[in-house]
Amino acid sequence: MSAPLPPAAAPLRPGPRPPRWLALGALVPALLPVLLPVLLPVVLLGCDGRGAAEASALYQLEAALQQGDPAVVSEAARAAGALEGNDPALDLALARAFAGPLARPEQAWPLVNRRALPGDEVALRLLGRVALQVGSGALLDASDGGRRLPRLPPEHPALDWLGARAAADPTIDWQTALRAVEDCALLDSEPQRGRRPVDAPLPADFDEAARALGASRALVGRPRLESDPPPERGLGPMPCAAGLLLPGFPELPHRQLTVAARLPEGDVWLSVVSVEGEPWVASASDPAAARRWLEASSLGPVIAPAAPAP
Repeated sequence: MSAPLPPAAAPLRPGPRPPRWLALGALVPALLPVLLPVLLPVVLLGCDGRGAAEASALYQLEAALQQGDPAVVSEAARAAGALEGNDPALDLALARAFAGPLARPEQAWPLVNRRALPGDEVALRLLGRVALQVGSGALLDASDGGRRLPRLPPEHPALDWLGARAAADPTIDWQTALRAVEDCALLDSEPQRGRRPVDAPLPADFDEAARALGASRALVGRPRLESDPPPERGLGPMPCAAGLLLPGFPELPHRQLTVAARLPEGDVWLSVVSVEGEPWVASASDPAAARRWLEASSLGPVIAPAAPAP
């Protein structure tokens, strides 16, 4: 007798269909690049009360500035320019565009000058950069008697040089100019008389030796030459009133250099000449301070101790 057959399997029934919203949700990642420029201005409008047109223009201009292409920035700035004056953030973004990729600081100046308020560090930094590019009149307005930015001497030769370089170098700002003026003050105040002989080599780490003694500044300068470019071109070393401030010690020493340091006990200037291609300290404004400075070199003493007085 054969075994009984197993019962027939129950027919399969289709399961519940997924909800339609789940199928639509799968399309969101693909649609996000298209929807974001439309939705973001609406979100911004609800967050800060900015008009939809201003929010959209600001978004497009910020995206263009991040990309950095002058053609793209120009197109976004043209659209934002129709809304100029309606929104502080949009005006400041326009100023950044004119001062940076579009290289038209004169158009940036009225925008940032109107919108940069005391206490707004980001806007004030932009104000300083644009003022340096525009020139002396803008420097006075940017400071506003010291209420917005610390005062700068508007006719200082270093400011024309910095302004010519500021458009291409976003690191140059008002603080850069303040440091430059202070460095020039040290170089320019070198006494022209009363220097006494030292006769010692200049160590390669003279700047580190000065800092080891507590110096707030150590710098190198040289006299101006007829072949040096004018300050407003922004080329060559930075100009001061009495000479040029070098970014470091030159590989080929000039016939005459000044090495200066602001030490705790006072300012010291070294007159450095080239002897057989090596830098040599010929004289100093204060030989005793110069001796302490040079002997602080990590390369070891470079000056023999002074002989005791008879």
